[in-house]
Amino acid sequence: MMPELHPHLRSWTGTYTSHPYPHDTAVTIGNLQPDQLAAAAGILIGLSPVLHDGYFDVDRQAALAAAAWSAPEPVSHLRALATATERAADTIDRLRDALLPAIDVFRQAQSGAAAAITWANTATDWTQNYVATGTPEANLRISICRALKQSLDGLRAPVESAMADLAGVIHLDPQDGFETLPVAGGLAPPQAPTATDRVARNNLEQLGADLVSPDRRLRAFAAGVLAGVHRAGGADGARLLIYDPAAFGGQGRAAIAVGDLAAADHLAVLTPGIGNSPDEMGDTAVTARSLIAQAERVAPGESTAVVLWFGYDIPLSDRTGSPAGWLNDAFAAADDDAARAGAALLADDTRWIARLAAPDATVTMIGHSMGSTTTSEAALSPLPVDNIVLLGSPGAGHGVTTADDYQGVTRENVFVLSHPADPVTRTETDIGAVLLDGPRTSSPFGPDPADSSFGAQVIDAPSTANALQIDGMGPNILAEHSITNYLTGPAGTAVAAVITGRTGRVPRKPGR
Repeated sequence: MMPELHPHLRSWTGTYTSHPYPHDTAVTIGNLQPDQLAAAAGILIGLSPVLHDGYFDVDRQAALAAAAWSAPEPVSHLRALATATERAADTIDRLRDALLPAIDVFRQAQSGAAAAITWANTATDWTQNYVATGTPEANLRISICRALKQSLDGLRAPVESAMADLAGVIHLDPQDGFETLPVAGGLAPPQAPTATDRVARNNLEQLGADLVSPDRRLRAFAAGVLAGVHRAGGADGARLLIYDPAAFGGQGRAAIAVGDLAAADHLAVLTPGIGNSPDEMGDTAVTARSLIAQAERVAPGESTAVVLWFGYDIPLSDRTGSPAGWLNDAFAAADDDAARAGAALLADDTRWIARLAAPDATVTMIGHSMGSTTTSEAALSPLPVDNIVLLGSPGAGHGVTTADDYQGVTRENVFVLSHPADPVTRTETDIGAVLLDGPRTSSPFGPDPADSSFGAQVIDAPSTANALQIDGMGPNILAEHSITNYLTGPAGTAVAAVITGRTGRVPRKPGR
């Protein structure tokens, strides 16, 4: 672990040294992950001989086939497979050869930086207690700071060079050599990459470069989104459709498709509410997989895909660490301004996502919490959508009066679910928001879509949240409002029926 700079030393370096300050350089070097890179290199080292041996084996089989087979196709197919295997092996070797020196550089940099900081901290303590008579203390401080900066800058240069080398190869994919393989006669030809695959690959290439960025926040965002992709189903079951770490002042935005978007019979675009950051999508991804399983039980033989859309400036999800950013984020949760701004983005992205789906796929927009307000206001635009589902909604937004205001979707296909114990769906939320944000309106989130006057189809499904007591305050309100509570159990089955077009099976009740 990298030692912290002495508090006095940290203050002095800002006064007596030029940018980059030693503290910033120490943090950059300390954030390197050589052990994780070493684990990845170990996998590559194991793969390389397997692929090289595979190339020679397939090439020998091609020679045997040439001697025994009159038709040219088997030989050409085997030789193409051998070539693809060799290309994959060469790609693995390039990745391995870039990682190994970088690992050594990072480890040496961390060891050297720790030694330099320890020396500087000791010298700082000495200047505080044992400054020789007549020695100008400022000169000693300057000498310590400059010596530390010189040591760390000398370590920083090879680190940045190693990062640049990694950035040049981190996007390489051993699969590329197999994309153009001919297929033996009688089998289906290889599938060309879909538009979804091309978009996802481009986004993953950018994400891969960000994983080795010197910017700590950028690395953390990329790692968080990648973890979400993996929890959504890995490379075979999830596609990264949107990846924009710079959006909204560094909060970022992202979207992941869970399931086969290009071939699914049904598509749902799921928008979450406050507190959901795009670099922490994993739990929602697991919920989406559960929703897909429920949809496939409701409609056997039909496939469903869910797009997790973390694409707007979601309140209470600021990760910049700025007090001002946190405060602005808190106030943003007190009205529908963020939802209104995000609605235009959601409408545009939904049109684009629908074009990536199969032409005859049904499309359902699902919003939870503030995401329901965003979804509601987006539906004021003409959209290729069959159903709208609003879950745990604080309100439908100020642009909406009734379910008849949505374009392209009739009130018969607008569904609302608000659990009775969920405080976000009740008037208490409006009162609290007015106290926080000011009395601009008594309904800061617009009309209640579960109200009978709104005209939507109100789903009759019980909450399955564990009604734990919290210091005698009643049900666990966080569990009541959670997206998991709204998309599992009887509620999840009802939403799955909407997604798959089985709306006649949805249990309903009168509005409030």
